[in-house]
Amino acid sequence: MSPEDLRQSAESEVMGLLRGEDTEEFDLRVSVRAGHWFLSLGSPDLAKQAGVAGESPMHGEGKTFAEAWYDIKPWWLDDPPGEETI
Repeated sequence: MSPEDLRQSAESEVMGLLRGEDTEEFDLRVSVRAGHWFLSLGSPDLAKQAGVAGESPMHGEGKTFAEAWYDIKPWWLDDPPGEETI
């Protein structure tokens, strides 16, 4: 997947989250420090899907929003973008 495809995919997925398409309860925190993105996502529904007790937030970071999003995303996605299960 190209960097532009990753960006568009990450933006689409986070908009789905904000619309309540994946879960009704969540806490999403986004911060940028010195050009580096940090995300924290907590949700009882998504934690259940990941097999995590409670709603412990998952953390991601990267040089771009998409990198930070996909740093936490694979725990609930079988095949992260750019990777295929054999």
